[in-house]
Amino acid sequence: MNLIPECHLERIHDPLRLAALDASGLLDTSPEACFDRFTRLVSDILGTPVSIISLVDKDRQFFKSQVGLGEPWKTLSQTPLSHSFCQYVVSERQPLIISDARCDHVLKHNLATHELGVVAYLGIPLTTLEGHTLGAFCAIDSKPRQWSEHDIALLNDLAAIAMTEIELRLLAQTYREKYKQLKTLETQRDSMVNMLVHDLRNPLTSLLAGIELMTLESQLTPLQQSAFDATLRGGQHLMRMVNDILDVSKANASSIEIKRSDVDFNQLLLNTFAEVKPLAARHHISLNCFPAAGLNTLQVDPDKLYRVLFNLISNAIQHTPIDGKIDIRCALMNNAQLLKIDISDTGCGISLENQAMIFERFWTSQKQTETEKSSGLGLTFCKLACEAHGGKISVSSQLGRGSTFTVTLPILH
Repeated sequence: MNLIPECHLERIHDPLRLAALDASGLLDTSPEACFDRFTRLVSDILGTPVSIISLVDKDRQFFKSQVGLGEPWKTLSQTPLSHSFCQYVVSERQPLIISDARCDHVLKHNLATHELGVVAYLGIPLTTLEGHTLGAFCAIDSKPRQWSEHDIALLNDLAAIAMTEIELRLLAQTYREKYKQLKTLETQRDSMVNMLVHDLRNPLTSLLAGIELMTLESQLTPLQQSAFDATLRGGQHLMRMVNDILDVSKANASSIEIKRSDVDFNQLLLNTFAEVKPLAARHHISLNCFPAAGLNTLQVDPDKLYRVLFNLISNAIQHTPIDGKIDIRCALMNNAQLLKIDISDTGCGISLENQAMIFERFWTSQKQTETEKSSGLGLTFCKLACEAHGGKISVSSQLGRGSTFTVTLPILH
């Protein structure tokens, strides 16, 4: 005989409720100590032979934890809804307090009364913060019983604690899903960036070659030459950004491929200095360079190290106000076993919070202007390139006082 009203079944079959139940990840899982403690406490304190944490699915109830159930229910860890009082807790979304089910006009026909020996029943809803009732925390006696206010309050409190554990599972599942979505979006973004950069590199190479050829073959006025030089520098800067993106995207195990050769570091530094000096002059910034005394050659990848120096110096220029100052100081350390490069500016400085993120991929300062927009990969490239050389890069800064980026590289013989 089915005496369950249609509205009760609609509530039990509510898709949102069932989705929340599925998201908890608790259905058809093994017993866990954290839930078993709750059911043992209820049986011990209330003196009931049976205590159950029951999750009500669309056509069954699953026992996440139970104390005192006989076979085969103990092994099965579930019953059909024909043997469930907990379904009424779920459908009504409120406690169910029964002193003697044999006298209840609905429950006396429930097979739990006849086959499981359920006579007295106290069930508390397990309801999420979103209002979905997943099941019930219940205490069961095989003989009639008047449940006291203390009994009800105790089970309410323990049900709330058990629900906190379930909420944590739901929250963890939500974060796992969001993490998967973010990883998917990150993969899609990286693929898109790589495709765009590869498509951009070839026409940019042709453009730069054409500009260089025109400056060599054409008779230009000083004004035209200045314009072509500015265009060439802009194109070369864009090419460096493209190369940064490609190198960072190809990096694995936090390193990039380097091709070492004997390099006159001081000459490399002076060449870089000469290229960025006009940019500093346009901003009325004092740019000073102090090469490393006693250093002859360095076994490094010249292209990668040049780009590290260019990125760090141009970043310093970008974030240093008019009439500011930038010093590039190099020195041998540790009995000439290390080369230390300090690039210090009198710029706006970097907060402690941002110092922890500044070398991460795609991080950019929120203070940059439209003309200062960058790929967010320049400093990431610097970090990877330094580490690939066996060195490291760090930053020290105070807001309003400027920043110092320090690169240390081993001297290889």
